[in-house]
Amino acid sequence: NIEDIGLSYNEKTGTSQSTSVICASIMPTDEPAAPSESNPVVELPIAPKIESAAPAFSTNKPASKESSSPVGYPEAIPTAPTARPVAQSLPTTLPVATESNSPVGLSVGVPTVPTAGPVVPVIPTTAPVYTETGPKLESTPIPTDKPTERPTETLLAKSRRRMLGIDSDSKFIVYYGNDYFSSFPSADSKTWELNKLLLDALARFDVVIIKPGEPNCTPEVVKYLKDRGVAYVIGYISIGADEIDTAIESPLDFGSGMVGYDDASNTLVPVMGNTLQSFYVDVDTQNVVYDSSGQIITVETVLRKTPDGVPDINPSSLGYMVNPDYNWRRVINNMRIGSVAVEGRRSTAGLQQIVGAWDPNKLRDRTTNFGCDGFFLDRIDTAGPYDAIGMYPWVMKEMSKTIAYISETYKGKVIIANRGDFYFTAGL
Repeated sequence: NIEDIGLSYNEKTGTSQSTSVICASIMPTDEPAAPSESNPVVELPIAPKIESAAPAFSTNKPASKESSSPVGYPEAIPTAPTARPVAQSLPTTLPVATESNSPVGLSVGVPTVPTAGPVVPVIPTTAPVYTETGPKLESTPIPTDKPTERPTETLLAKSRRRMLGIDSDSKFIVYYGNDYFSSFPSADSKTWELNKLLLDALARFDVVIIKPGEPNCTPEVVKYLKDRGVAYVIGYISIGADEIDTAIESPLDFGSGMVGYDDASNTLVPVMGNTLQSFYVDVDTQNVVYDSSGQIITVETVLRKTPDGVPDINPSSLGYMVNPDYNWRRVINNMRIGSVAVEGRRSTAGLQQIVGAWDPNKLRDRTTNFGCDGFFLDRIDTAGPYDAIGMYPWVMKEMSKTIAYISETYKGKVIIANRGDFYFTAGL
């Protein structure tokens, strides 16, 4: 059920490459039930702050340099805190999906020939229901009496329906470019001119995947495409790697410590002596080369399954590998461009911002919601079940939970899984 269905264009290198994705699916399109005593509106938890500071383990990385903020969003340069902040708490009694409404197994559907024209998915009017229980995210030194148990999670991925209005003849494109505006006469966004030549070309496709993290991508881009008949505008997000600009951002600190590979048990275990967030992983010994600004240039894996005391980096995407645990799910859900909802991740759009309804009066404000129809989940292959560089089969369980979390939290949104075809391999 895998098709090569498009080209992704890399503006920085000027090259295109084929993109193989699992065909997307969507939840039932029936209108959601109105809020009632039996179907209450459940508010999403407020994100805790996770402070960012230059990692103490980084010995060969040049000092970061401040750079001017790209056009279209506020300055996003994190600074090291002068004091550790007070820990923020998360709800500890939250609804957990039951077995009756959560069939076992991740199922992403296959397109079918529609009987009518394209149908845009219904957007739920109530707040998402799924959250999970677990220990607090810590932003102060971890107390000795901190609970060691993992959160109770029974939710597994739910089957989804096929994308309505999409079949094998539908046109699909992944566009990672940044040239959505053709000119910027002044700093006033009202004077910017849309690149209509590009946008009209993209509007000829039925499904368009964009990257909200690109500096000139705005909610107006999404609205322009939707107004011109694009059935699904999908927002990119990496769920298997913490993809950051290492010249101005660092791995998130003030956590309970990363996990590392243990040869004796062939599992990931907590690593003592560090305060990184729990989702970072140390499995391999790597050689990392930085440029003068602190940006990563290349990553070479020197020794497989031989931890070197620092978090691993994906040799392809150059993002930090993650075990997508409950802390990571809170990060990707709440991070927001120009916001301190997750301190240290002020230049990346999270799940809420990607699909939240846009503000018609702030279509060029990148700190507001983008209004996409769903998510393009990248770096699922971090959990690849193979003994190969860049694949960490030890994180497959948490990756499955993360996909289930997104599916259950955003039931009316499309999910396209990139590189996750191994989930359909018998025996895994």
